[in-house]
Amino acid sequence: MKLPVDDPALSLVGKTGIATFDVVMASPYDAGKYYGIGAGVSGTSPGLPLAPGLTLPLNWDAITAFCLLNGGSIFNDPVGVLDPRGQGSLKVRGPEDPALRGVTVHFAGTTFTLEGFRAVSKALNVKL
Repeated sequence: MKLPVDDPALSLVGKTGIATFDVVMASPYDAGKYYGIGAGVSGTSPGLPLAPGLTLPLNWDAITAFCLLNGGSIFNDPVGVLDPRGQGSLKVRGPEDPALRGVTVHFAGTTFTLEGFRAVSKALNVKL
């Protein structure tokens, strides 16, 4: 069930090179709550249903699994706790491989507690 909170917003910060940047989530009403930011390359629709009325605009693919399960040095901090301002970030440190140029990576985030998901962001599409 979607709670009456503002949807989190994602923004791109500090893009340098082909695939080095931060995806910052801002959800001021969720300070201190958990967040997760995922990545994928297979689009945003139909998305991932998380709870009744909440669909994360991100299609699950190998990049999503890699990002959330073992992103290591490429996707740092995909899950964490929002700071007192309600912000958290996913640090993307991809290889500077010219083969990545032109690839669109989709990012989407959610806030949650131990009781369940609270809200989802709109997709942020980044062309490398």
